[in-house]
Amino acid sequence: MKKQIRSTYLLLITVIFLFTNGCAILETSITDPPHFRQVWWGNTKASVLTKEQGKRIHTNTGGSLVYKTRYGNTPILLVYCFRSHNGIYRLRAAGYMTATPASTDDPDSVFRQELLETLGDPTETLEDGGMLWLGAETVAYTNAYRAVGRNTNFYRRSAPGSIIPIPRRQQLQGWHLITGYIDRNFYNEILNSKTWDAIHSELSHYEEIFFGMFRKVYTPPLQYLEDGQQISVPDN
Repeated sequence: MKKQIRSTYLLLITVIFLFTNGCAILETSITDPPHFRQVWWGNTKASVLTKEQGKRIHTNTGGSLVYKTRYGNTPILLVYCFRSHNGIYRLRAAGYMTATPASTDDPDSVFRQELLETLGDPTETLEDGGMLWLGAETVAYTNAYRAVGRNTNFYRRSAPGSIIPIPRRQQLQGWHLITGYIDRNFYNEILNSKTWDAIHSELSHYEEIFFGMFRKVYTPPLQYLEDGQQISVPDN
């Protein structure tokens, strides 16, 4: 009889504990502001799909989910990156990037201005003009890169045989624009990686871009120090 009473008592205590903590977790998930758009770090891919329902999916692979959408008047890719654990994909990075070079005379007006308004001054302004915000839960990074080489979005108007001079249409500079948001815990893991191979094997294509590893020629873009090795975002 005493054993039965004791077992009932322990069961009751366990139920109360789980209920109390479960409510606390639920309340946190509802009241805390999202880390990115409508989601939090650690959310499953299924949860992200639900939140972005109705948007046009560009690609959906195991570790990434990409939508085609617009940021103001600029066509962009909305990217979510996931970590796989026991077959479940959980969010660890996300962001925006232009699918093709954007034609603009003010690249800062696309992503950077909104970040400055919402996050304030950056933690660090990088040598190549990029900006980095180091928050307690989220790392944000933005940069703009001049497009090089032939761009099919640009063209020259010509009129062979015309008897009058025809002025060329003004061509705006093309820009690759990116803004990445990264789970601070994930960022710290990469920051503490010891070798390029370890970093490269962990990061997906989109995550490398959100870490500032966007280069015209793909080469290992990290520099290391003898002591306390750290990631440095490369110059363009």
